[in-house]
Amino acid sequence: GRVAASWSAVRRLRALLARPSAPAAAVTATVARAQRPTAVLFQRAAGRADNGRALVNEASALKALRAAGFAAQSVSPSQLSLATLAQTLGDASLLVGIHGAALAHCMWLPAGRSSMVEAFLPDHAYGLYPLFARASGVMHLPLFLQWSHVDRRPASSMKAFRASAWAR
Repeated sequence: GRVAASWSAVRRLRALLARPSAPAAAVTATVARAQRPTAVLFQRAAGRADNGRALVNEASALKALRAAGFAAQSVSPSQLSLATLAQTLGDASLLVGIHGAALAHCMWLPAGRSSMVEAFLPDHAYGLYPLFARASGVMHLPLFLQWSHVDRRPASSMKAFRASAWAR
């Protein structure tokens, strides 16, 4: 009943937002990129409270995705309109992000031919986004980070903590 109606509404919204409305140059660029699968890396916007989940090695992550054969781009979901975000993800094969509400946008990924990598901070794992992914026809791949992969500078001093997103 309700679940089927909800997902029916999501499919209708997906279809509405996926209609082309981009300028010709953007369409041409999208066609040129289509030769390689596209990966989208979610990054929190600079200056926003990120709860310690901003990706501090963004350039390295993009380089690794490109080396793996992806046409990779980094986006800050909060900086895009819903239509632009839906179009961007609708063209993607892979979504990569640190656990957080923005990963609910996996619903815009192409069903049956895309994946998402959800990175978890140490000692954290939640079952919500695998459910979103499964309902959207997207493969969910968890990535469990180790403390050695996490920026722990906010824990080095009270001054560093106050300057970090943890104190906001």
